[in-house]
Amino acid sequence: MVASKEATMKRSTIAISMVAAVTLATGCKKKPAEDKPVPPTTGTGSGTAAGTGSGTAAGTATPAPTPLTGEALAKAYLASWDAWNAGDKAAFRATYADDAISHWPDSPMPERKGGDAITEQAMTFRAGFPDAKASAQLVLVNGRTVTGVWLTTGTNSAAMKTPMGEMPATNKKMGMLLFHSVSYNDANKVSEDWFLMDSNTMASQLGMSPQPGRPLMETGAAAPVIVVSAGSDVEKANLAASQKGNDDFNKHDVAAVMAGMADDAIESDQAAPADTVGKAKIEEGTKMFMAAFSDGKVTPISLWAAGDYVVAVSSFTGTNDGDMGPMKKTGKPVKMTVAEITKFDAGKVKQLWRFWDSGAMAMQMGLMPDPAAAGKAPAAPADPAAPAAPADPAAPKTN
Repeated sequence: MVASKEATMKRSTIAISMVAAVTLATGCKKKPAEDKPVPPTTGTGSGTAAGTGSGTAAGTATPAPTPLTGEALAKAYLASWDAWNAGDKAAFRATYADDAISHWPDSPMPERKGGDAITEQAMTFRAGFPDAKASAQLVLVNGRTVTGVWLTTGTNSAAMKTPMGEMPATNKKMGMLLFHSVSYNDANKVSEDWFLMDSNTMASQLGMSPQPGRPLMETGAAAPVIVVSAGSDVEKANLAASQKGNDDFNKHDVAAVMAGMADDAIESDQAAPADTVGKAKIEEGTKMFMAAFSDGKVTPISLWAAGDYVVAVSSFTGTNDGDMGPMKKTGKPVKMTVAEITKFDAGKVKQLWRFWDSGAMAMQMGLMPDPAAAGKAPAAPADPAAPAAPADPAAPKTN
């Protein structure tokens, strides 16, 4: 989280309603980050070992599948998303274990348990976005864990069922990056997956939130970069640098944090309207954020490397006891799950992608009410070309 978001924390009720209504592939019960560790580096899971059986007609036992590794596992991961893109429900379902669990940290949605429930939720999105498509931008593999950055696009051209009622079509496009991480069992089925995205960006793009999010992103890489961990000395050094960065942040040592960044570093916070380019600008935002959360602390949940990249999923905790730009302090504590993918170059941070839900943080800070309490689906804007006004007249006014 960076201070370029200081003026955009006051979200409308609609912004959070959208993440409940438009769960791209799953949902998650809101609970403390410590209670929901991400898939372990080894990627082992408790999923059903599909493919094993009691034998053929001749009485010969069906051999267990060979656990996939490296690029073969990455291809299996991409195939699951290909099935989703094609709307092939059966093929998509076949990639998940019967007892798989799907999480969406900080979302008001309950976690999905079982391959059938996960599949139903994944395909529900297509009803509202018939042209939905996910394009892999980056795929990282370490053991039995695969993490991807996905560009998801589509047009909300049809009404969509949500837990809070039916959401009318907005006829607007969405295009944004999301974080997805999975663990595979020995039968090469997904036993657990995790999503992180910014609800306000989606709501803003669909005209459902007056607050700015990331601009519409419709095109990305033609083919994903695929990197498999080799356990190299470079990877170990990058891991050590990442851990030092966390320690320096927790000490609020801005100079030390900045020492680990390249002069031309880029910070792509997916909850911010634009990238922050260059060490000087990143430092400016870091100072402001640290001042706004004087006790801010990052606790790693999962940390692993693949080539020049490091994947970190962490719990951020802190009290908003300082102003953040024009946003006055709220005095409220927050606890958020944050995913970061960092690319290193010669031991320095070259680019950092960050994924978290700014709308969920705004709710924790008391800047907007909990939409789940309202129990209503968001209504489409009366004028499709104009942003909607807050559904709740009691919702905080935005600057």
